[in-house]
Amino acid sequence: MEQKLKNIVARVQASALPNEVKADLYVAIQEGLRQVAMPILLKHMPEGELTDLAAHPEKVSVDAYIDFLSKTVKDGQVLIEIEAALIDVLAKVEERLKKHT
Repeated sequence: MEQKLKNIVARVQASALPNEVKADLYVAIQEGLRQVAMPILLKHMPEGELTDLAAHPEKVSVDAYIDFLSKTVKDGQVLIEIEAALIDVLAKVEERLKKHT
């Protein structure tokens, strides 16, 4: 996945597109990746703890956040799902890039 993203960035950078368009593409890629990853991450978060933290934001600290995310990714399933989804998004970005470069 990392190599696929690097290839996309390199293609955008090497393209003749104006810098403003390149910047827009980078933002769109970043937002797209986040929009795909967050729902999967939320699906795997410990529901009771998520509800508690949402109801009591004063409990959220850097350590609590790290602990919470560690529990979320502990079994590795969420990382597998996120990687598959991100690879799919990057493949779609590559297809669209082919049309413009």
